Amino acid sequence: MSGTKLTDLYEFILPELPKCPKPLVLQNIRTLLRTDFFPQTQVWKYEMDAVDIKDGKTDYDFEWPSKCTDVDTLGLVTIDKVVILPLEDYVMNDFKSLTLVVEPTADTESDQDGLEIQLILKPKMDIDEVPCEYYDNHFQTWAYGVMSKLMKMKNKPWSDKQTGAEYLGYYLDGKGEARIEQNRGRTTATLTARPDYPFA
Repeated sequence: MSGTKLTDLYEFILPELPKCPKPLVLQNIRTLLRTDFFPQTQVWKYEMDAVDIKDGKTDYDFEWPSKCTDVDTLGLVTIDKVVILPLEDYVMNDFKSLTLVVEPTADTESDQDGLEIQLILKPKMDIDEVPCEYYDNHFQTWAYGVMSKLMKMKNKPWSDKQTGAEYLGYYLDGKGEARIEQNRGRTTATLTARPDYPFA
């Protein structure tokens, strides 16, 4: 996957964290992106090609091109452009496939669109790059989140509880804006709400 290196964030983070080791900063960047920012905002999407529905077949696998990402959840799932709902119409299995609740009784017709699945992705913990569009749109928010986390560490040269609390506010604001932005135009879908736990 080509994109922007996570280490490009160093220029925004390191000047405010005296003597903080770069490996510790990189670990916190990766952790923030995988466990908080991308799952909470759901901005990293992949639209699968339409899959033909087969008579009697209820299980359909996910396929996505990047080996640097995992599936966090599903966005819109449609059959012939009609939105179907989790649990009521389908169940997601081990982040690799879904099972339709009602067994199809016919194949997809040639003039129909079949099963379309939107995957919500998150980076793996060993990721070195993110797509440029996400970096360009959110790098400042990520920097605030990482600095907040590290500044809350006690008895370090870079410890700064007050500034860390301020940066946490900036991070939560940026994350909230990203979550709202990704949901614009999806009037037929409901954003999966996730609680805003304090970043700890």
